[in-house]
Amino acid sequence: MEGDGNGQYPAEAIAALQNATDTAAAIAENSHLSQKEIDDAVNALEEATISLMLQKSA
Repeated sequence: MEGDGNGQYPAEAIAALQNATDTAAAIAENSHLSQKEIDDAVNALEEATISLMLQKSA
């Protein structure tokens, strides 16, 4: 859930995760990409997920 309250996530972190998810989904549909491009998308998705979890309001 987005917001500044207890248990919520900052809008920027949610947007970053959505962007990484959209990019990963687009890459999954493209069979002409290199392994590096795939790996980069996976890494970006992992980093966005970790960042979101670390920014959760306590």
